[in-house]
Amino acid sequence: MKRVILCCSLFCLAPLFSGVLSAQVMQTTNYTTLLSHARALTAGATASDISHHLHYDVKYRDGQGHEVTATYDIYRDRLRYTRVDIAAPSYSYRHIKDLLNKREWKHSVGEMPLKVYDLRDVLIEPKPEIYVFTQFPLAASVHQQMIDGSPFSCADDNSGIRICFDPLIRSFAFAQVLNQTVTYDDWQRIGTHAVPGRIRLYDDKKLLVEATGKVEPVKQFPPLFFVPNNGVPDNGVPGNEPRDDDASRRLVHFKPLEKEMIYGNVQMQISVDDKGKVTRTKILDADNKTVKPIASKFAHSLRFDTKSANNRPASFTSVFYLHYFPEE
Repeated sequence: MKRVILCCSLFCLAPLFSGVLSAQVMQTTNYTTLLSHARALTAGATASDISHHLHYDVKYRDGQGHEVTATYDIYRDRLRYTRVDIAAPSYSYRHIKDLLNKREWKHSVGEMPLKVYDLRDVLIEPKPEIYVFTQFPLAASVHQQMIDGSPFSCADDNSGIRICFDPLIRSFAFAQVLNQTVTYDDWQRIGTHAVPGRIRLYDDKKLLVEATGKVEPVKQFPPLFFVPNNGVPDNGVPGNEPRDDDASRRLVHFKPLEKEMIYGNVQMQISVDDKGKVTRTKILDADNKTVKPIASKFAHSLRFDTKSANNRPASFTSVFYLHYFPEE
């Protein structure tokens, strides 16, 4: 089964989030300065890092409403290697990077749960909000805000997208993109850096996923810890090419998405006939109910080139993640 990830952009508005957090006033100059301070503090990005292991216990509800637990582990050997292991029911993932030789290897079994997909977007830092302010830097107006009685230094575009920084440790406190909010707290020290010990992602007041973590230094990783099982990273080396018969199938047409004042991701399963037309859709999970009919309608507009590896048209079934993303 082939996995397809589609990132679709919209611009819309929504009310701001109000959360209960505590902070002190921090004097700042602009968004770039705030972001630079936060990233300089965060473990995993600079030569002054020490080798460490960051473990998160993850809780969420799946598409059927069942409470699920998973684990998310990040291993960093200074600036030489990184390894990410994710384990959830019916899903496992491993990603190893050799940073010195610029080689990497990925392997997964099963389909990534949507809430794990969501968590990757906000792990350590709020990537969707940072993306918006990177694309449109003039939209980020920085000022002090009093939220539930506490002061924060916030980059705010005044239309539902903002990032607020903790003035005590000068790192991320929470961020919001329309109806979705992520909070960072319980920051834990590792050497001269830190990582958030707890990350919570909300759709309005509904908790989508919570990750509770701990970090520990590692003096020396076991031998071959950053080497995949077959000994060779999957980076184009002969013998490690993808074996997916659907690899050559590609999206060739889709209709624009309907615009709504919401943000959220959707995991869908689609069936495609040998002419490239979507004949059946099934919502596996969604962050927001309002996105479901929009996603289903959009999926039916997709058209694929169905030529497989043998260059013959063939029907197939696929899972894709619709990234319903606001963009100015």
